Amino acid sequence: MRCITMVCSLSLLLVRLLFGTETGQLTGTVLDARTASPLAGANVLLLGTKLGAATDLNGSFLIDNLPLGVYNLEARMMGYAPQVRTDIVIRPKHDNPVEILLEATELALDEVVVRPDYFATRTQSGGPSVSFQREEVRRAPGSAEDVSRIVQNLPSVGMGMGDDRNDLIVRGGNPMENLILLDGHPVSNIDHYSTQGSTGGPIGMLAVDMLDDVQFSAGGFDTRYGNRLSSVMDLRFREGDREHLRGKANLSMGGAGATLEGPLSGSGSWLFTFRRSYLELLKSQIGTDGVPVYSDLSGKVIWEPAKNWTLGLVLLGGQSLIEWSADTDDVDEDSADESVYDEVRRVTTGLSLRHVTQSGTVDHIRYTLNHMLRDDVYSTWNNSLSMSNNSIEAIHTLEVSRDVLRKRWDLRIGLGSEYEDDGHHVVINPYIDDLGQAQPGSTTDHDFDAHSYWSYGDVTLRPFSGTSLRAGLRADYFEAIDEVALQPRAGLRQDFSDRWSFDLTIGVYAQNLPGIWLSQQEEPERMEAMRCLQYQCALEYRPQPWLLCSVEPYYRKYSDLPVSGLHPEIPVNNLIGGSFGFPETGQMTTGGEGRSYGVEFLVRRKLAKGVYGMLSYAWSKAEYRTPSSDWILGAFDRPHSFSLVGGWLINSRWELSGRWRYCSGAPTTPLDEEASIAEGHTIRDYAHYLSERLPMYHRLDLRVDHRIHGKRWDWVVYFDMQNVYNRSNVNGYYFRREALEGMVDGQPVYSYKREEVLGWSIMPVGGFSVEF
Repeated sequence: MRCITMVCSLSLLLVRLLFGTETGQLTGTVLDARTASPLAGANVLLLGTKLGAATDLNGSFLIDNLPLGVYNLEARMMGYAPQVRTDIVIRPKHDNPVEILLEATELALDEVVVRPDYFATRTQSGGPSVSFQREEVRRAPGSAEDVSRIVQNLPSVGMGMGDDRNDLIVRGGNPMENLILLDGHPVSNIDHYSTQGSTGGPIGMLAVDMLDDVQFSAGGFDTRYGNRLSSVMDLRFREGDREHLRGKANLSMGGAGATLEGPLSGSGSWLFTFRRSYLELLKSQIGTDGVPVYSDLSGKVIWEPAKNWTLGLVLLGGQSLIEWSADTDDVDEDSADESVYDEVRRVTTGLSLRHVTQSGTVDHIRYTLNHMLRDDVYSTWNNSLSMSNNSIEAIHTLEVSRDVLRKRWDLRIGLGSEYEDDGHHVVINPYIDDLGQAQPGSTTDHDFDAHSYWSYGDVTLRPFSGTSLRAGLRADYFEAIDEVALQPRAGLRQDFSDRWSFDLTIGVYAQNLPGIWLSQQEEPERMEAMRCLQYQCALEYRPQPWLLCSVEPYYRKYSDLPVSGLHPEIPVNNLIGGSFGFPETGQMTTGGEGRSYGVEFLVRRKLAKGVYGMLSYAWSKAEYRTPSSDWILGAFDRPHSFSLVGGWLINSRWELSGRWRYCSGAPTTPLDEEASIAEGHTIRDYAHYLSERLPMYHRLDLRVDHRIHGKRWDWVVYFDMQNVYNRSNVNGYYFRREALEGMVDGQPVYSYKREEVLGWSIMPVGGFSVEF
């Protein structure tokens, strides 16, 4: 008996040493949402407990000896609307500093009971927006920690061309119409194997460990944001630990990575994350030579040389390579193989200087460099299309802004310039496209360089309690097309109570054509900037502080869209931007039109009482026309889109979540069987362009997360089963050569079969991270 007791005691001691029930701590800062100035004397409280603290003169706070688990943190201060940050994970000996931004209010807390706000950043960009915190992105089922894929769950973002891409299709628009910001710096693309001239790709470069939060606005954004038509995705990196040197390692089916962070001498911090794939090591097990090889690096450095002065550096870079040679004809050994070589190197570097005055004026200077190197070689099995693409793109952006922030009004003004310096060498051999038209091929050997300049002014008035009026004007000068684009925008927000609010925006948005498009033009100055006139309104209802319900109807009218010389009946927006490959436009003209309209419903529950979730539904329609054609469906038109995401935080160690997504099938052009057989490759019936639809899309994803707390190590293990019931979603059709039937006049005759291009089948994804 004594031996048994001794063994049990030693076992319990070992368990406690490895995974002891330790406590943790929480540190953070409370700042003014508009000026980023520290707020001294703010009260912070972990909801559901009696644990809390008050901020010091630097806006900092510390709550020590906390039981391990996941909490919601509320911050309050007189003259500010209280806010709640969810998903605060307390780990032993490890601390992710929290930053809370409080919005000033005219109402004193002793005059009226103000409910805490779980959705405090809904109108930060002017119009309605939605934000996600780092933990919400990390644990999202079916998203593989890709920030773009979690945004796809919103009703304003439609399904792209398939599971293998994360394009943001906002209200029927082209993926190139989205503005991506990183700590205020414009980023050309945040994806590996990115689409040239657009914003999407298959794999995100951004490590979720770097994120503090992401805010997404689908239209209605104010004049600070320009040269885009559809949306703004504003990513914010967190700061590194200002007290301790810390590290984290992670491993998943996609790759391995590490995070390091620590204090900077003086006052500041640094934070870097590196990741690399390893699928090339598993070629024999995977059974293919064409596996992606990629790596990326993210970083942020903050230094405060003096009070109210902040210097910042952000970095996001990546390298991606894929190469394969696939024999698509097992019958005729003399036929050439399909071959692909695609290498992309991309880096964004941003430098910023911020100064905040005591009166509430914020001055910003930002410089950004987006640099991209691309090397593509592609050929099909029968040489029906072969091309090579060597491109260098460098975009330098400089912006100076001043925000004058007062109790009853705000004034935001800014000036900026952009210099694009590109070199494109592209050779495309003559080919017959998939619409059956013979194309002569082309050679682009052109150094494209052009400047753009802009200025904006934006005023927000708060004449009455709960009323906010916005008006602004933006002017962009695009040198390449020698055009000035004036863009007036206005908005109204009325909070009827702490439960009901209404938002109305109207505005003109303009966007220059991508440099890769303009470099193919003999006379780019003949083109015009694309424009979109947009109306939208939103009605919001919050029955509980953690529950938001909204309905948003909208109408968008496009004008001056480019029309490709290869297909004068089809706007370029309908042809390229949401798929792989070089965006060949031919000699373009202008004059295309478009329109999209719909209504969006959103119900979102923040983490409260262990449960969270989001339900979204959208009905929409998008169509386009050119001067030589009637209205045709938009390539991304999907009338119905539905998404249901939810999770249950069982306890501090276990979490279950799932997602079910449904949407209408994408428009497709039917195959021309006779022409396909005659030409030896897929030809579509051009006379019935986008006249049919693919089958509906739907799939279910389930995920489980498990946390293991140790004295020196903190583990998070997850398993994500995507497409649980193995739905065969169809992304398209093509003709495939089947067998050699015989010889006619000395020429081989083959049989063909229509095949489906299928999305991902059931796919397990798992991994773990360990923090030390």
